[in-house]
Amino acid sequence: MRRLAIPDAAAMLGLHPSEVRGLVEAGRLEGVQAGGRWLISRESVLRLGADSSEPDLNDLEARVADLERRLEMFESTHRVDAGDDRLRPALQPLFRTTE
Repeated sequence: MRRLAIPDAAAMLGLHPSEVRGLVEAGRLEGVQAGGRWLISRESVLRLGADSSEPDLNDLEARVADLERRLEMFESTHRVDAGDDRLRPALQPLFRTTE
């Protein structure tokens, strides 16, 4: 049985690593701890990915709203040099909800 590290499973599922840990803890993904790290069954990742091939629009909108809040917090707490507005345009593709 092939095993994946949490970041690899997260990349395959398009999720944040903490969300993958939550899926393991909820029993939706099969994983074992080895040396202090979780190793996730590749087959369970593929099964979960096949089960959720259609993302829930409400979940996506909530994630976009969360990303926008985080970006605003970052911009308000970190000094951005005048004229250095590269951060927001670089992240803009993440906020696009329709094409």
